[in-house]
Amino acid sequence: MLAACSTDDGGPRLDAVMPTSVPAGGTAVVTGTRFCGAGGDCSNVAATLALGAEPPMVDAQIEAYSDTSAMFIVPRIGPVGPTQLILTVGDQSSNALALEVLPTP
Repeated sequence: MLAACSTDDGGPRLDAVMPTSVPAGGTAVVTGTRFCGAGGDCSNVAATLALGAEPPMVDAQIEAYSDTSAMFIVPRIGPVGPTQLILTVGDQSSNALALEVLPTP
């Protein structure tokens, strides 16, 4: 019998993004856990939400933020097409979550 191997470093975890396809300049919401760090205190959290898993990555503008969700605006300067979201809180980064950036209507 094989056991699943999983490590949890206590950093942020992304579970879902809605919608999964959004035009550049559009708004989306990502949900998950520990967006405010292990203690859950969002008052002084230093977080960035990046599109792209490798440089050049583009930071999204975060409009609303809590320990379990973030509403953000997809940058107009980023590439169009499939990409990934990565949330960094302090010095810990989340798992990558798929997102498709559509052309601006």
